[in-house]
Amino acid sequence: MPLGLRWLSIFVGLCVFLWLGVEDTHTLPVALLGSAAALCAVLMWVASQGGFQASSGSTAVGLVLMGGLVGALAALTTTVLMFVKTAWHSHIAPDYPPLMMLAMLERAPVWALAGVFVGAAAAALWPLYNTWRELEPIRAEQERPGHDDRI
Repeated sequence: MPLGLRWLSIFVGLCVFLWLGVEDTHTLPVALLGSAAALCAVLMWVASQGGFQASSGSTAVGLVLMGGLVGALAALTTTVLMFVKTAWHSHIAPDYPPLMMLAMLERAPVWALAGVFVGAAAAALWPLYNTWRELEPIRAEQERPGHDDRI
C-alpha cells in the first residue's frame, strides 16, 4: 500500500475518533467522514489488487466503476458511523434517529450515480495525467542546475 494512502487512512481514522467525542447532530460532518472512509477503503482495495493497468480503456472503465462503488459505500459508511455514534453516546434522544439513518441508506443509489459521474470525470482527465507523468522526468532534467540547452 502506498505511504500516502496509509497516512490518509490514519488521518481519516483520527478524524472519526475525534468526531465521535463531539456532541454533534449535523449530517454534513458524518457524510464527509463516511465518504472519506469509503474512498480510503476502495483505494486500499485497488492498491492491494495491483492498481490500474496502463491501457486507457480498462482504466477508464475501472475509474467509473470505482466511483460508483465509492458513492454506494459512502452512504453505507455514513449510516454505520451514525449508528456507532448513536450507540456510543446512548442518549434518551439519539443523535441520529433511525429514520435519519434509513434516509441516508435511501440515498445510496443517488450517491452511487454521483460517484459514477466523478469517476467518469476522472477517466476523462486520466490521459492528461499520464501525459504529465511521462513528461515529468524530462522537465526535471531540464530544470537541473547546470543544464544548458544552448550549444
